[in-house]
Amino acid sequence: MTLATERRSDVLTVVGVWVAGRLVFLIGWVLARSTWSLWSDSRPLQLDQGLFAWDGAWYRDLATGGYGSNRGSIRFFPGFPLLGRLLGFLPGGPATALVLIANVCFLLALILVLRLTMDLSEDPVVARRAVWLVGLWPATFVSVMAYSEPLALVLVLMALLGLWEGRWAWAGTAALGAALVRPTGVLLAVPLGLAALRLWTHPGEGRLIPRRLGSLLAALAAPLGGTIFALWSWEAGHGFWGPVAAQRPLRGGFHEPLSRVVGAVGDLVVGDRFGDGLHAPFALLLVGLVILGWFVLPRPLAWYGAAVAATALGAGNLNSLERYYLAAPTLLVGAAMLPWSRRVLRTVIVAGAAAGVALTGLAYVGRYVP
Repeated sequence: MTLATERRSDVLTVVGVWVAGRLVFLIGWVLARSTWSLWSDSRPLQLDQGLFAWDGAWYRDLATGGYGSNRGSIRFFPGFPLLGRLLGFLPGGPATALVLIANVCFLLALILVLRLTMDLSEDPVVARRAVWLVGLWPATFVSVMAYSEPLALVLVLMALLGLWEGRWAWAGTAALGAALVRPTGVLLAVPLGLAALRLWTHPGEGRLIPRRLGSLLAALAAPLGGTIFALWSWEAGHGFWGPVAAQRPLRGGFHEPLSRVVGAVGDLVVGDRFGDGLHAPFALLLVGLVILGWFVLPRPLAWYGAAVAATALGAGNLNSLERYYLAAPTLLVGAAMLPWSRRVLRTVIVAGAAAGVALTGLAYVGRYVP
């Protein structure tokens, strides 16, 4: 296959997956509008909120009114709504800008998934497979809405690409931005810190002082981003730990992750199937992908996936667990490195799209927290 043909296949894959994701959302939303009366006696609020349902309403209010509009909003990090406010000159104002940012960033994220996987595997087939797995992951329906995940995903991928390619300024800047967009962005300190440690402890790995210093600064960038927001929170009267404390009533504090998986499986079998039971298959898959990553991914990326998984599974409830996969796209990149037959890949793609339709519909009838 010629280089031009390869590039054409890459473009068609990225654009095709992006469009398919919008169709998944549309089908799920239409189904929710058509069937909500089967789930509830009263019309769910989310149906009338459109692309600003669930967290989207919080981000819209932050972009237009700031943190003073609702004290509980301190749990949402500022990078995404600030960017929406910055682009508020667009038609529709900051609210429309948030939706535009989310959709454009998800397209950019798929391009970066392709590049990172190509760097790791040197196989264009594996790279395009990773685009399908990430792009049609069931929870990516939030990339159509005013959610911060697509922007955070772009920054995480830029940081990991910078790590892999030794571009420490690039990696550090992206990590700083990611930590200002999502709380899980701080976890980029794990892969960047491990890479910096290797440069400082292995002779010949980082003989040049500028490389060593660059890696150290990159490793500190994500904690710095989190600290900046914490200091602002303290100065604004919310307390230094305000962004974390505001999460506790919703997430229930930290629990031992594996026991939470066992509990979710129990709920699926004999308990609340639309509570943690709904998340049980995704929790089991997350554990499996962490183990797989240990065998197929470089150690810094494998540890990063484990850190994100532990954070997601350690919550008092598993709401939005599926969305946490997007905080560590390397988990799905690792899965793409397995030898897949075309039939298996098609089956997984169809299953992912169907699950995306289902989760979209459940979110809009108020039975699933995205």
